[in-house]
Amino acid sequence: MYIGNEYESNQFIVNFFTKKSALKGSEGAELDERLLMVNEIYFSKNKSNALSNLDLVSYLNANRINHIVIVGLFAEACVAATALDSIRKNFTVTVVRVAVASANDSKREKSLKYLNSKGVGIIESSQLFEKPVN
Repeated sequence: MYIGNEYESNQFIVNFFTKKSALKGSEGAELDERLLMVNEIYFSKNKSNALSNLDLVSYLNANRINHIVIVGLFAEACVAATALDSIRKNFTVTVVRVAVASANDSKREKSLKYLNSKGVGIIESSQLFEKPVN
């Protein structure tokens, strides 16, 4: 599943800070063509927290998805907002360390440490493919 930023034209503040780079319907709001798509499930968001899209929350609940793995941009913003709200909504949450970005590595690590203190699992990418031990 994929989540993308799509800001409405009347969201003046966010459009000012993003220089209108993710206006709904614009090229900047599209997923990067280099992304290896494994399915066509897509939800847009126009706030930091992906769970602000109630259709996404309904999809997760309807499909009995209770574990969310997060990758994405800005560990201290969108990743954090989504992870913390997911914890509040009783999801198990894992963030893949090398698959989240920040302004620099120090900010990313500080944000990941904070998220981990709040109950978010932080894993290395190699752990995504490990079989669970029974």
